[in-house]
Amino acid sequence: MQVTFRDSTPPKDVPYLFYLLRKKLADVQGQLPAGLLGPVVNDEFSDVDSILYMMTSDGADYAQLKKAAEGMRQRLLKVPGVTKVDLYGTQDEKIYVEFSHAKLATLGITPQALFDSLAKQNNVVPAGTVETSSQRVPLRVTGALDGVKAVAETPVESNGRVFRLGDIATVTHGFVDPPSFVVRQEGKPAIGIGVVTAKGANILELGKDVAAATAEFMKAVPQGINVDRIADQPEVGRACRQRIRAFLHRGAGDRAVRLFRGTGWRTGIVVALSVPLVLAIVFIVMNAMSLDLHRITLGALIIALGLLVDDAIIAVEMMVVKMEQGWDRVRAASLPGNPLPSRC
Repeated sequence: MQVTFRDSTPPKDVPYLFYLLRKKLADVQGQLPAGLLGPVVNDEFSDVDSILYMMTSDGADYAQLKKAAEGMRQRLLKVPGVTKVDLYGTQDEKIYVEFSHAKLATLGITPQALFDSLAKQNNVVPAGTVETSSQRVPLRVTGALDGVKAVAETPVESNGRVFRLGDIATVTHGFVDPPSFVVRQEGKPAIGIGVVTAKGANILELGKDVAAATAEFMKAVPQGINVDRIADQPEVGRACRQRIRAFLHRGAGDRAVRLFRGTGWRTGIVVALSVPLVLAIVFIVMNAMSLDLHRITLGALIIALGLLVDDAIIAVEMMVVKMEQGWDRVRAASLPGNPLPSRC
């Protein structure tokens, strides 16, 4: 089920609306049939990975990769400006018990006896606490099936005889089959590590800090585990900043020279002053509306500045034309509609 808010919904109300949605789903959860999982609410679509790593290894399995990836996640969460680190492609571990019906029949053991033995051994629950007159003694008892060896040592009773599960069945460790979500990097099994930037953080400084933290962490991991950065938003930001600088140094300079050369110093100064004045007003409005300077807003500013300069030049040229025709300055400046001059 997907919920879409109206376009007129104020952004500041979205978290509260999701909170109300969670409450309503929690209210109806008791009316759902037994055995259902959820409902689970995913309201983190706005969290985008600024940096994405792929962790691979030539000899390690998913369990070893997951352990290393979780260690790297804990290290990256300490980096200033990182709000969340997601793992992609992790596989749930499973313990498989395979047995032969013919062998069980020879020993006089039914498959149900195996199932009952595993259920009894694994259904140990915490026993709570014991109250005494002098002290409080906690008893923490958990299930015994915490590994392949523990499962293999499970006793199986049938017809007065006790067998070891590992002697009558094959107990192996593996992963969920079929896998729910598989990630590969250059054909190798991999685990993705996505870094989400906190709102308002400096993406360029974040890239440097994350790279330093990753290099520090990789010094402590076993040999053979590699990390590749396949998505790097800070690098895109650095390239964008270089393009902005090139535009300001070259494009703005060339336009200024052409502007003053084509319209003269007096007219050029009037047109040139409109640009910083309008930019100052735009930045104040953007700050009030919590709009950052990124690719979309930068592109809109470039288009708007081009239209602004062209309109300013046309308006000034129209005034000059009318003044050459004998109009006074006030009348030429207040020309209704300011039509395009004939030479344009």
